[in-house]
Amino acid sequence: MAFCSACGKKNSDAAKFCEYCGNRMFDPDQTWSAGEERYSFRQEEGSSYSQPSYSYEEEDETYRQAYADPDQDEDMYAQDAYEKAPVQSSGKRREEKTGRSKKKRGFRMKTSFIVILAELLIFVLAIVGGIYLGNSLTGPQKTAEKYLSASLSGAWTDSYRYLDIPAASGLQEEDYVNAMKNTAVGTVTNLQITDRLADVDAYAEQLENTLGQLGIEVPQSEAAAAEDVKYYYATCYVDGQYKEINLTLKKTGEKKYFLFDEWKVDGADLYGTDVAVTIPAEVTLTMNGEAIAESYLQTGSGEGQKEYLLPALFYGQYFLEFTEDNCGSHREVMEYQAGSGNWNFGDLKLQPTSEETQKVFDQLVTDWPDLIGAALNGNDFSLIQDYFCTDSVADGSARIGFESQCDSAYTAEKGYGYTAIELSNIGAIPEECSGTEITLSVTAKVTRQYTRDGSSELEESDFSDYITYRLENGVWKLTSYPRV
Repeated sequence: MAFCSACGKKNSDAAKFCEYCGNRMFDPDQTWSAGEERYSFRQEEGSSYSQPSYSYEEEDETYRQAYADPDQDEDMYAQDAYEKAPVQSSGKRREEKTGRSKKKRGFRMKTSFIVILAELLIFVLAIVGGIYLGNSLTGPQKTAEKYLSASLSGAWTDSYRYLDIPAASGLQEEDYVNAMKNTAVGTVTNLQITDRLADVDAYAEQLENTLGQLGIEVPQSEAAAAEDVKYYYATCYVDGQYKEINLTLKKTGEKKYFLFDEWKVDGADLYGTDVAVTIPAEVTLTMNGEAIAESYLQTGSGEGQKEYLLPALFYGQYFLEFTEDNCGSHREVMEYQAGSGNWNFGDLKLQPTSEETQKVFDQLVTDWPDLIGAALNGNDFSLIQDYFCTDSVADGSARIGFESQCDSAYTAEKGYGYTAIELSNIGAIPEECSGTEITLSVTAKVTRQYTRDGSSELEESDFSDYITYRLENGVWKLTSYPRV
């Protein structure tokens, strides 16, 4: 097996030219003349591979003549071999092969360039499309749509996310939810949102162009020039009811996903400021289940009253509940809107609970006979003064009533007066009441035994009057003497 000295491919032993590259194959037993380029192939002992070894010497004229054989079939290759040195012949083949390789590599390079260009174009289009899609999903009109869909369907937490509420207002998400949770909501259909300034801007631009041609400069309107503000007009149906809504959207200055401007609905039209709420001093007020913070309590309120000043309050429907110790709660529904003004409940009087009213009535049934008995017996006021509240004792009104009752009692010195007074059929209805004071409209049948000059007679009459008890240190006490 012979190997080509040019390309190293295996050839048959009888081959005179390489079957792959056309290079001339030489006989290893050929005798070479001095100065000829000599090739010899040797098989290493014990090796299955024949490694060609060769040496070069300068070619001379004798080489060409010795090997020029016009009768050979391989004229083209032989002539080429005689006219050129083998190394040159081999180089020519390499040049031909290299040329073909360059052509193939050039084609491959062009194909690769087109693929890279296409991939780059797709990448650019993907970026542009992503930016366009991001702007459309985070833009002002989409934000307005999301806000309206959430608020009209009652998703107040989601709705608040699209609102721009100044931090200085002190309003929080829970305030918004509490204000809105009683608002009627429903299923939203056919929601349409229109840019309110779109037609105005188009007309203004047309007018500006027209006047500009006449050399008249038209100042751009502030609304049209404001790129950070958008105005929208929305229409929809909520459970079949037609609604119209105006919205203003503003850029917040923040970025969403690091690329897109954040838009939010301007919340300045959704709340009022400095709302005063006045209630009785002993009353506690909750709004939609939330107690008013004591930090809002103002000093210098009217007598028997207290006033809260709310720095900001969302427009909406509020359930107000007034409570006081020993009284039943009082509830009102208030709709707070722009221009509603302050809320004044300073004159509100709560009714005591039925349990507390019964407790006071039972105490009256016990106290009254004791007081009448003390007056008929001529006891000193100091013995019964604990039945009365501090104020009535201090101003003497309780003593005056007691002494007046004492004057009607029988004494031996006078020889006449009432020796016995009995009460029956006592009834009471709560009138003006508060947590610390209960006034009862009392009725009773009074039977008196009048004695004069040793003879007695019975007198019957109906009693009807107001009796008031006041709570002091957990004990109900009379504010005046219940004279009969």
